[in-house]
Amino acid sequence: MASLKMKLKHKVCVISLGCAKNLVDSEHILGWLAEKKYPLVGRLEEANIAVINTCGFIQSAVEEAIRTILEVSEKKRKGQLRKLFVVGCFVQRYGYKLRKEMPEVDGWAGPGEIHRITELVQESSGKGTPFLINRPTFLPDHRISLESFSQSKYLHQETLREVLQAKPEEKSQAIDKLLGTFEVRDF
Repeated sequence: MASLKMKLKHKVCVISLGCAKNLVDSEHILGWLAEKKYPLVGRLEEANIAVINTCGFIQSAVEEAIRTILEVSEKKRKGQLRKLFVVGCFVQRYGYKLRKEMPEVDGWAGPGEIHRITELVQESSGKGTPFLINRPTFLPDHRISLESFSQSKYLHQETLREVLQAKPEEKSQAIDKLLGTFEVRDF
């Protein structure tokens, strides 16, 4: 009897667009949803909730993301889907603009916040549209020493000037010289 009173969770379909990193992120999303006992389905037609994991780095990926969001939001408009969430790099890059233009999306998350997907899905049934963007955790934390930067700035400027002023037959050597002025370190 207690199990009958238990709230049924909606079936979720995750659509992964873009690069291999997105595929890995989508697998993590599936894992987090499964951990919270959301039934997962492989076909959008079987789902009540759609999560679109997007890419936003190249123009064709942006176009694919927009096209997919519009197609899936049309299913929601027709009542074939209850909720739609968009996550990933596309959201990080264009989300602020899109959330005003696409009110049919129930929640947004950048790549630095995809670990909060279950929170996003659970909280979307109330006050406003959740919008989670933060610095992605996969980006290295680059810090440039101002002292070393100011010491080398003059050298880079002079070498760059040489590249720009070089005769066509001397450009290759000037470029090599410029590249040699940069210190490259592996971490």
